[in-house]
Parts: sequence; C-alpha cells; structure tokens
Amino acid sequence: MRTDRPHLPLCPPPSTETNTDGAVLAHHSTGHLDPEVTAELASQAGLDEDDKKRAFLVTPPLDLTPGTLLVAVGPGASGKSTYADTADVDVVICLDSLRHEIGGDTGDQSVTPAAAERQNALLEHYLSAGASVFLDSTNVEAHLRARLVERARRHGRPVVALRFLPDLNTCLARNRLRPANRRIPDDTLRWQHDLARAATPSVLLAEGFAAVHQAMTCPPRR
Repeated sequence: MRTDRPHLPLCPPPSTETNTDGAVLAHHSTGHLDPEVTAELASQAGLDEDDKKRAFLVTPPLDLTPGTLLVAVGPGASGKSTYADTADVDVVICLDSLRHEIGGDTGDQSVTPAAAERQNALLEHYLSAGASVFLDSTNVEAHLRARLVERARRHGRPVVALRFLPDLNTCLARNRLRPANRRIPDDTLRWQHDLARAATPSVLLAEGFAAVHQAMTCPPRR
C-alpha cells in the first residue's frame, strides 16, 4: 500500500439490516440505501468452497510451468486474497498476513517495511527451491514489479502477471465492508486503481513478464 502521502479520514462503515425476504440491505450513515454495498453483500452471501473455486474466470486460462512466480497486480479489495484461497500453486505469500505475523494487525502499516523484508526472504527461499508462488499484494507500482521480475530471472524462474481490475465502484463497495483495520482510504484506493489500470498487458509484457492473465469475478451459481 502506498505510504508516501497522508491518508484522508476513513468513511464510516455502512450499517446493515435484513428485510422480510432475508436480503441484507446496507445504508449510508445518512440513512440512505447504499446500492453498491448491498449488491456486494448479495453476491457474497452463502459462498461455499465450490463457489470460491468458480468465483474467478482467468483469461487466458492459467497453465503454469513448475516454479513460476505468479504476481498479482491489482488495487485493494479487487479479489486477490479470495483468489489466493484456491490458487493452484505450491505457496501463497500474502503481505497482509505477514503484517499480522509481525505486528499482530493485518492493517498495521507501520510494520510494512518489515513485512516486505520478510516477503522478499520468503521469495528467495521458495524461488530457490523451485516452488510455484502466488504473490498476494497490490504490486501496482512499476518499480516494485521490476524488482520482482529481476528476482525471478536471477533464479531462472518464469514470472507471470495476474491482473485484478474490477470497476472502481466495486472495489470501493468491497472496501467499505472490510473491518476498520483493513479499510483503505478512498483516495489511496483510487490511486491504486489508476495505477493498476495503467498496467496494461502490453506494459507488463514490456516490463519482462512472460505472460499476462486477467482474473475476472463471476457471480456465484444459485
């Protein structure tokens, strides 16, 4: 997550109620219905493990060479960690989880440098071992991606980008459903979304990625 600019105050989380049909409705602090969050809650309701496996359509389909570094590229709340739950790789390295491991709080940005150092140490270990790795972090900044490409090349491993780019309103709605410690300021999320949108397949291929895939969310089957 970006740390070089001050964050704006977080918007209060939406309040919810269940109507007579059992649907969960979300409301702004003003009392008005929040249609985006309400729709997101409806899409998440009752997801089981099979639903999670079907939650993403990856194009073109992934067929990873053993030892590949699969790099997520996408803003916060774009589905990266949901995808990670069922990713067909040997290891998932998640920056949020490392923050929790180090500081006891997934959203504690003060430990991000230590978490990033731990992430890099794990990448060195698993790339050296020939494991296939999914890197679950935003990676929207080109200079960070350049380091990942260089690291994979140094170990002789393929490096593939997986783009996550729902529309901005979907990301904002999902973000408002997160616990307070994991909620991203709206201005930061917009900044991440702009950078992710600029990281087009042609840009990523020019940066040295061997292939670029797009992960698109699919509504669960009812």
